[in-house]
Amino acid sequence: MLTIGRIRALALLAVLAFATAGTIGWGAKRRNGIYVNLKQHRLYEYHHGKLKGRFRISSGTGRPSRKAKNTRTPRGNFHVLRKKPGWVKSPLGKLYYPLYFDRGGDAIHGGGVTRARSSHGCIHIPLKSAKAFYKRNPVGTRVYIR
Repeated sequence: MLTIGRIRALALLAVLAFATAGTIGWGAKRRNGIYVNLKQHRLYEYHHGKLKGRFRISSGTGRPSRKAKNTRTPRGNFHVLRKKPGWVKSPLGKLYYPLYFDRGGDAIHGGGVTRARSSHGCIHIPLKSAKAFYKRNPVGTRVYIR
């Protein structure tokens, strides 16, 4: 039988679990970096501990295509390895202001954003936000993908 004290404790735990659902695995304090939540299709950009950008994203489908065998967006801790301004041609299509975060060519770049997974593994942010996002995040910026 649950007492009132136990019910209150369980309710508090439930509230805390929902409040921190988007931050699991990233620690309590977010400092500088790009945080991508693949389940929520969201990207959060932090500079000096303050949220500077929040975007809806599209990520990899996870299904092989004619152009790419592996279309899953990688999970883990990365950093921006290199950047290229403007439109860039790649074997899988054009990228707008890409920030490459792994050696396999995956990048965060401007592209079509839907509510579903739709890319070959890259993370698409809205085209209208890509140039400013590119300018705010130098090579070496940390990228956390969960």
